[in-house]
Amino acid sequence: MITLTTTSAGTLQSRANRTVRSFMGRSLRPHRVSPTGWALLGVVAKTAGIRPSEIAEDLGVQRPMVTQLIREFESRGLVRSITDPSDTRDRRITLTPHGQKFVEMLEIKLRHELSGFLGDVPVADLTTYFRVLRKIASKLENRAT
Repeated sequence: MITLTTTSAGTLQSRANRTVRSFMGRSLRPHRVSPTGWALLGVVAKTAGIRPSEIAEDLGVQRPMVTQLIREFESRGLVRSITDPSDTRDRRITLTPHGQKFVEMLEIKLRHELSGFLGDVPVADLTTYFRVLRKIASKLENRAT
């Protein structure tokens, strides 16, 4: 049985989120990437090309933020916008070869830093935590359909 009040549970979740976001922000800052920018690069890295509107939906942010991040990452040579062959009015965002190497390098670095930061949390507990987060996140997706 859960003994936390709903307000305590909400506060705990908020504090955990702020703690991880703060840690990630500090780790990403030297690379001139925000947590949202890092999430965008991750979404793009998982695809062979993705529409900006799909990125915004995946990240749960507004399209102008995605457009701004894409422009920034294009200027840094990390992503490129290509014409969708099936609809020439549409654009697909892909990583450049430099972007691919950058994402791979930063993923390794962040994993190493996170293992130190979360070193006192057993892997089984983290696995359960992420499984629960996926279930909770899917509830919003299921309600939208």
